[in-house]
Amino acid sequence: MRHFILIILLFLPELAFTWGSTGHKIINRRATRNLPESMSIFQADSLYYEAHASDADNRRDYNDLSLYAEQWRHYIDIDDYPNFQNLPKDLNVLISIYGLTRVKENGTNPWAVIWFLDSLTAQLARNDLEKVKQTASDIGHYIADGFQPLHCTVNYNGQLTGNDGIHSRYETTMLNTFQSQISTQVSDIQYITSPIDYVFDYIIYSNSLVDSILQADNYAKAVSGWSGSGTAPSTYYNALWDKTKNLTIAAFQKATTTLASFWYTAYINSGKLQILPNPAQINFANIPLGSSVTDSVIIKNTTAEELILNVVNPDTQNFQIVPSYAVIPKGVSQKFYVNFNPSRVSTFSENIIFNHNLHIPPIYLDVQGSSYQRTFTINQNTINFSNLFVGDIRKDSVIINNTSGTNLNVFIINPDTLNFNVNPINLSIPAESSDKFYIIFHPKIESSFNLQFMVNHNLGTDVVTFNVTGNSIIYRINFSTKNDWNLISIPLKTFDSTVTSLFSNSLMDYFYSYGESGYKTEYILKNGIGYWAKFSQSQIVQIPGIPLYTDTLELNAGWNMIGSVSGDIPIQSLFTEPPDLMLSNFYGYDGFYFIADTLRSGSAYWVKANSKGQLILNSFSNNKRGLNINSTPLNPPPPPGISEEIVKNYILHQNYPNPFNPITHINYYLPEPANVRLTIYDLLGKEIITLFNGWQEGGKKSVEFDGSNLPAGVYFCKLKVSGETGYTSVIKMVLVK
Repeated sequence: MRHFILIILLFLPELAFTWGSTGHKIINRRATRNLPESMSIFQADSLYYEAHASDADNRRDYNDLSLYAEQWRHYIDIDDYPNFQNLPKDLNVLISIYGLTRVKENGTNPWAVIWFLDSLTAQLARNDLEKVKQTASDIGHYIADGFQPLHCTVNYNGQLTGNDGIHSRYETTMLNTFQSQISTQVSDIQYITSPIDYVFDYIIYSNSLVDSILQADNYAKAVSGWSGSGTAPSTYYNALWDKTKNLTIAAFQKATTTLASFWYTAYINSGKLQILPNPAQINFANIPLGSSVTDSVIIKNTTAEELILNVVNPDTQNFQIVPSYAVIPKGVSQKFYVNFNPSRVSTFSENIIFNHNLHIPPIYLDVQGSSYQRTFTINQNTINFSNLFVGDIRKDSVIINNTSGTNLNVFIINPDTLNFNVNPINLSIPAESSDKFYIIFHPKIESSFNLQFMVNHNLGTDVVTFNVTGNSIIYRINFSTKNDWNLISIPLKTFDSTVTSLFSNSLMDYFYSYGESGYKTEYILKNGIGYWAKFSQSQIVQIPGIPLYTDTLELNAGWNMIGSVSGDIPIQSLFTEPPDLMLSNFYGYDGFYFIADTLRSGSAYWVKANSKGQLILNSFSNNKRGLNINSTPLNPPPPPGISEEIVKNYILHQNYPNPFNPITHINYYLPEPANVRLTIYDLLGKEIITLFNGWQEGGKKSVEFDGSNLPAGVYFCKLKVSGETGYTSVIKMVLVK
């Protein structure tokens, strides 16, 4: 039978190229795509592996009949052996059972792969890169042979089943025709712990596909009508590819992955693949006892497998590393933090070991450091001022303990003198004494701060530092101005207090304040004072500044127009000096005067005092003393140039919102107590509902109207006041749904 093989090879030279030259080139070239970046020397030589993919075929010498002859390395007729799934894998054992002639003529492909794996490993170890290229090409050829099913059977050419010539038709002609359809994907590779077992596994797998190829041959003949004599038509090869395409592409995929795995295994076994931390050494230099310093190291998984690290730290008392366990996917980096926290005055040097799951040496990190006894300490290394409004001030202190036996002179270096102050900046501290300095945070800009202050001194060369952090934000208040006259105040410390800067939408470049001599024009606005301001339209005005939560207002006898602070204050939380000062109600303005129960931030109010005194505003006050208020209704002065009728008229305001769905609010003003009827009508004048009917005290009123049960449309609200003066007013409302 072996003699028969030699005759076939001599008379059918195309059989000398297993998978055909094209197939071997594809496998050798594409295998490099699966390699990790650490095997760049293989990736760089991919064109060499392609060009020399069939060199092994060209070395065949059919006169060489020795066990190691080239001709036997390209196949194994594994099914010629009984119970071949359990065939002994030791070549010497196999020869002792079946004899040298039978074993070599049945092919030595599995052992050829192992021989060349060993050679590749040795060549890599001695850095013989020229031989590495040739051996890597050759082992690719032998592995590819093992994935060609017809190289793994005694019926290699279909000669035993009437499929004569199938070997060349399948691996050469068909493959050359359809090579463009052979696609392979980049796949995970692995370190092969038992190469001979791995080879036999894929050879037995290949042998299991032989019958599928023979059946495909019979099918293609039947479909094409070809008898098997002469040249097969294209319809035959189309049918043969249709039936074998999936198993062929799968074989190429497995072959490229397997070849990359064998290269990878040789690379590791040669000691070429090592993972080194970056940096490989951390030197923490000399730090004072009681302090700590942290540095980092990066470990990149340059292998083709998942890297599982367990850190072995021989000196956990002085060095700490996190994380102590990590799972790093291939091609990914992991950062580890090493903290040096010396427990004694000494010099330290350790190797931190990163044990792992791969077949490469452990990873070592050399860490070094030393410590000394500092002659003074500070009580805190970090000051956090949190959040502060621009313009506000906050301070904290740092205590320095001089534990030396001599005088300590320190000088504080401030990296940001615009937003931080140090007081004092110099200290002279006697031996065995302590003193403090203050860090004052007075932000001038809106920003986030993370600064390092330095303590220079006369007792050595080490630098003592502490961190200062904080955030500054600009306080802003929104003013809701309405068309026409508004009573407003400035409830914060502004950066520019001119009217034109704060209220560019004002009709005038001045506001009106009120004093003992009446109204006065003001171009610069002050805290605590109320102002009349006139605007052309309703809008929101935003003003930046520094919050003002407390204020003491000077009151004159008679009417006073007062301001507010940053935060609303209920009237009952105000208090006066003297405590028995008699005040009127507080009057706000919303197109008409109303009695206020709260001083709203940004609004201004009228209040009448029976004599001079002070009114104290405090947003955080919980004053229970109360005020002396005469609740008799009064009419504060009207806006400048406006008749006092403004405070004597009945007013029915337009509902808000309008249109509405389904709820709206109706506001009206009574200058005096009156009998009131508030009624809703539909478009036809039919009364829908009476919202109020009865006697009401004077002042601002508000009624809610719910139109949930009404259809969409136009409605009218009528306010009617009975009495000597009498008053009737109607507004139009639109309900939408």
